[in-house]
Order: sequence, then C-alpha cells, then structure tokens
Amino acid sequence: MSIPFSRKLVLDCKTSLNSTFLMLQVVIKYKNIFDRLSNRESQYKALPSAHDWQMANEICQKYKIFYDVTLLFFGTSYPTANIFYSKVCKIKLALIE
Repeated sequence: MSIPFSRKLVLDCKTSLNSTFLMLQVVIKYKNIFDRLSNRESQYKALPSAHDWQMANEICQKYKIFYDVTLLFFGTSYPTANIFYSKVCKIKLALIE
C-alpha cells in the first residue's frame, strides 16, 4: 500500500492516558491498513466506522495536550509555576470545550 510509516503499534494501558495517546497516534496513521485488513481477513470483524475514526482523531488531539504537559511535569528538569501555569490553563480550556 506504499504507506510511509514504520512505527509499531503501541499497547494501551488503562491507567495511563499517555499510552492511550501514543496508541491512537499510531493507529490513526494506519487507518487504511485496517480498512484493507477487513477486506482480506474474514475473521476481522471489528472495523471502526467513519464516526469512530473521527472520534479517535478528536480524542487524540485532546490527549496530546495532556501528553505534552505530563512530559513537562515528569521530565528531567522540574518547571516552575510560571512555565507550567499556561499549560494547566490550556488543559482547563480543553476540558471546558
């Protein structure tokens, strides 16, 4: 299918939003593979609908906000309030939206 991606699928961990974000980020890039798999494999019956893919894209965009902030909080350097306050505000706005 000439897909230019070489990332492996990531397993989701129910207790980590970061793993869910990483999983969705990779899976969305391989959307066409899942469509093709449903045509070639009779046992594959869990093909996401167009609405499911749209929802996955939206969720992935929201999770990216959390992912970026957790990298900031749990990185090797520890930010002060003036650095992470704007990120916390961004999370609040995303939750309100």
